[in-house]
Amino acid sequence: MDGNAVVSQEDLFTEIALLRDMTDASIAALAKCHRICLPNTTSSRAGIKALYSLYRTMISDPFSHIVWRPGRKEALYLGAFASGTMNLRATEREIKKRIDALIILKLAFQNVLNPRHLLVRKLWDSVIPREGVGYILTIGVTREAREIGVDWSGSSLLGELEDWFRAHGVAESWVDTERSNVTAVKFYQKMEYEEVSETYGNVLMKKMLSQ
Repeated sequence: MDGNAVVSQEDLFTEIALLRDMTDASIAALAKCHRICLPNTTSSRAGIKALYSLYRTMISDPFSHIVWRPGRKEALYLGAFASGTMNLRATEREIKKRIDALIILKLAFQNVLNPRHLLVRKLWDSVIPREGVGYILTIGVTREAREIGVDWSGSSLLGELEDWFRAHGVAESWVDTERSNVTAVKFYQKMEYEEVSETYGNVLMKKMLSQ
């Protein structure tokens, strides 16, 4: 985290306590929503248990933040979500440390089947700053959630993550997506993200956050 950040460890753990109010059913609904919205991610291909474990771990990670808008009462999983971290590498270490070994093996197997994202991530390791930046991990909105209201929109979810970054002294927000995902690229461009790098069909983007 950036040395100019004003957040205290007490503030971080207060936020974690609030996130822990999510019930097992809420996390399961979030995991199912993720798989519907982002079916081709490594975690989705690894299965619902892997997604559940990932989000459960992120709830206890002081550097991560999850935005979850459940769907209507009869179908909570038809909602909208976003997640991000203000220390990408620390969050990755936390996930590797806390997740069950079998889940790690499933994720690793999916990376072997589709190694491009892992390769790109390694190539970008020297490009992404190690401190002082936020990183968008996931954003997804089901078709049904779009009909509920503006708070379920992608721009609202992204805006809440960016506000969380700002509140913790983070000056930049970064994200990556596939070039072929034209909708996502145009969405981030509309939200004032600029391209930093393109490798193997993946685009790395960033936005300076006004304080």
